[in-house]
Amino acid sequence: MAAKTLLRAVRPLFKNRLATLLVDSWYMRKKLLLPAQTMGYQVIGQVRKDTKLFLPPVIHKGKRGRPRKYGQKLTLQMVAELPVIRQRLFLYNAWQTVHYRSTEVLAYFLGGQRVRAVWVHIENEDGTLRLPRLILSTDLSLSAARILIAYNRRWAREDLFNQLKNRWGWKEAWQQTRQVLHRWVQILSTSYAIPQLLALQEDPTIMSLANGTPWRCQQPITAGRIRQGLARIFGHVDIRRHWNSKRGKFEPQKQEQVPRQPPDNGLAA
Repeated sequence: MAAKTLLRAVRPLFKNRLATLLVDSWYMRKKLLLPAQTMGYQVIGQVRKDTKLFLPPVIHKGKRGRPRKYGQKLTLQMVAELPVIRQRLFLYNAWQTVHYRSTEVLAYFLGGQRVRAVWVHIENEDGTLRLPRLILSTDLSLSAARILIAYNRRWAREDLFNQLKNRWGWKEAWQQTRQVLHRWVQILSTSYAIPQLLALQEDPTIMSLANGTPWRCQQPITAGRIRQGLARIFGHVDIRRHWNSKRGKFEPQKQEQVPRQPPDNGLAA
């Protein structure tokens, strides 16, 4: 799975630090979450409202037989009976009034792992409530408010998806096979990430890429200026000539061997 490969690749960057993986409901699956926790990640993500959640079982000492793994299944009525907290939080680039309930539960899709569940409603300007969302956190030390604030950080990547979809060609992807489409997505993602990462490096060589607009020399180095500098360099490269159609790979083009001319000693044939 590509997601697990990416997590393994970036984990050394967070050595000896707490790293939290923020995911949406599509990636809140056992086959990703359990390996991520093995790598040292905590996970916060949104799940379906009908996700099976159970209360911790009641332990009866001295009772024969194997102890129960799950307690009572959580129902909508039981969730409605939980105390509601109304609080102002800065979410989605604005101050929002949120209503939330929270408790520790056992997640069935994670094999009974104990997580903190947060049911949250965002209040509209007219006082009505939006549809509820259910967010789970594997980090039990976080409060419900901290979980909501942490999950809000996913909003920053929405701009990335908007640019990739509408400016980088995802929306007009014409590839017919899944493998080719995945390759195209990886190329676009890498092309987007390189200028973003280079803009954070305080290196004179990298900063020279942004000198194409002298009137902006005193302004911060942005990914857009880095991208323009890279385009000036790679705009002269004929990518198609590096494609080896037989091997199906991009390879450095071999230099053509120019035949050596015999030395001219002044003798005519």
